Amino acid sequence: GDEIEVLYTADYEKEPGMSLPYTDVSWDHWAYTAIKRMYTRGLMVGVNETTFAPSQEMSRAMLAVILYARSGQPAVEAANPFTDVPADSWYTDAVIWAAENGIVSGFGDGTFRPNAPITRAEFAAMIARFDETAKSADTPFTDISGHWAENAIGKAYGNGWVEGSSKTVFCPESNLTRAETATLLNRVLHRLPEKESDLL
Repeated sequence: GDEIEVLYTADYEKEPGMSLPYTDVSWDHWAYTAIKRMYTRGLMVGVNETTFAPSQEMSRAMLAVILYARSGQPAVEAANPFTDVPADSWYTDAVIWAAENGIVSGFGDGTFRPNAPITRAEFAAMIARFDETAKSADTPFTDISGHWAENAIGKAYGNGWVEGSSKTVFCPESNLTRAETATLLNRVLHRLPEKESDLL
C-alpha cells in the first residue's frame, strides 16, 4: 500500500550534516528541522526514496511503530488482541507491544484500525501513556471538557508536547499530518533521555 516504512533502529544516526533526500521538504519548509531530526534518528522515512509527503495524514500504526522503535524494539510477549492486525505486517509487533504496555487500547469492536488517520487526541493519549512520568495540567482549551482524552491532553499540554489550534481550542478530533507528527514527536523526544547515560 502507500503506508511508509520505519527503520526499526531507534539509535541509528545518519551523517549529521547531510541534507534530506526528499524533493517535497525544502530547507525552508516549516517542519524541516523536525523532519530532519526524525529522519537522522531513523524514526521516520519517506513514502519513497525522494518523497516524504509532509501533508499526508499520519496513521495510527505508524505512531505505534515509531514509539516501538524509540523503545528499542523490545520482545513482544503478548498475543495479538486485535482482529484487524495481521500476523505478518510491518506494524504487527509494534501494535502488539503498544497494547501490551497500555499505550493503545483499540476500539470496542476488537479492532485497532491501523491505517486510520491519528487524531490530535489519540496522539496525546498515546504519548501520555508512553511517558508514565507525565503529570496532568490545566489547559485553556474550551473544546475538551468531558472528552475521553481530556486528562491525556492535559498531560501532553502540561509537558509542552502539544499546543492548541488556537489559544483556547485544541481540536481533539482533527487528524495529524506527517509533518505535524514529526514536529510534535521532536518536542517529546527532546524531553526524554536518548540513552541511559543521559539520566546521569
